[in-house]
Amino acid sequence: MTNFFEGKTVLVTGGAGFIGSHLCDRLLREGARVICFDNLSTGRMENLSEAQRNGNFVFVKGDVNERADLEAVFR
Repeated sequence: MTNFFEGKTVLVTGGAGFIGSHLCDRLLREGARVICFDNLSTGRMENLSEAQRNGNFVFVKGDVNERADLEAVFR
């Protein structure tokens, strides 16, 4: 059985928060490439320590309320 997320790219907004960081870890275990997008207003980089050891993980600091920040992610 093929894993649905294997080889796919997933954007996780708020990825440095408690729930978001666990979601990033799970998606990486499932074989996804994960782009974590967070402005770090409440999230913490420490929550991403496991994800940062994975070559399929990318962190982007930005705010989903700022169009320019979002456009940078999709470029």
